[in-house]
Amino acid sequence: MIPLNDRSENSWLGLGLAALTLLLWGALPLVLKLLLLSLDPFTITWYRFLLAGALLVPIISYRYGLASPFRLRGAALVLAIVCVLGLCGNYLTYLMGLHRISPGSAQIVMQTSPMFVLLGGLILFKEPFGRLQWLGVGVLVVGMILFFNQRFSELLSLIGGYGQGVWLVFVSAILWGIFMLVQKALLRHLPSASIMALVYWSGALLFLPLASPSRAFELSIVALLLLACSVVFTLISYLSFAESLKRMEASRMGALVALTPLITIGMMRLLALHDPTLVPMEPLNELASAGAVFVVVGSMCCSLGRN
Repeated sequence: MIPLNDRSENSWLGLGLAALTLLLWGALPLVLKLLLLSLDPFTITWYRFLLAGALLVPIISYRYGLASPFRLRGAALVLAIVCVLGLCGNYLTYLMGLHRISPGSAQIVMQTSPMFVLLGGLILFKEPFGRLQWLGVGVLVVGMILFFNQRFSELLSLIGGYGQGVWLVFVSAILWGIFMLVQKALLRHLPSASIMALVYWSGALLFLPLASPSRAFELSIVALLLLACSVVFTLISYLSFAESLKRMEASRMGALVALTPLITIGMMRLLALHDPTLVPMEPLNELASAGAVFVVVGSMCCSLGRN
């Protein structure tokens, strides 16, 4: 039986790790948006995969052995390939979309990914889908409609950059959902750290022909720091996310993470006070602002409905 003091400490540590995850995931789109001013999406993705994979080498080697991700055979190998392609596609399409729209809009669209995970779990794993989750899906969809109420014509037309950006991020959200569902099945064969290492190592090889690694030598100090932050933020956020799940319910963690778009929008406003031209804010009317809140509430309901 766990002593009450230990439970309390674990709970507070889990909450702290969840808050760290929330802040890093909220800040990452701004870092990537600024980095896109200096590098193309292929090169950014290649460096993120290469450096993240390199940082995971000592962890994997110490805990599981470097050969562990390469022992897969049969159906497990197919799942691993789908995992690699899903996350590679997710990283790339997100950056391509973010290049065309604001970080706040990108985060709002990415809130559809938990919905795809829930629906996929319902179809593939026959997981229960409660009333609160269905309510969450409905609120999320209404929120999306309200958020983009000023840009319907651009969404329906793929000629403009904004519409392309939104649909690319939407594809990214679908690919993220596919990755999460396949990863769940693959966890029977590999620990999560080994799965991420396999994805990063494979992704670095896949993107190498499309990237321009030499461009990094032309970057300013600020751009190099942004590139380093994009890698460190990604790794630390995923590690803190995994550790927080060990100390608090997944539903509560999901509800907290659903606040990410509001954190991103808040950080954009703070950045605009320093320099409005760095990451321009989108003009949001009252309906769009209400829509952002609806999306967050809908995502929270989907997460809390898992209990």
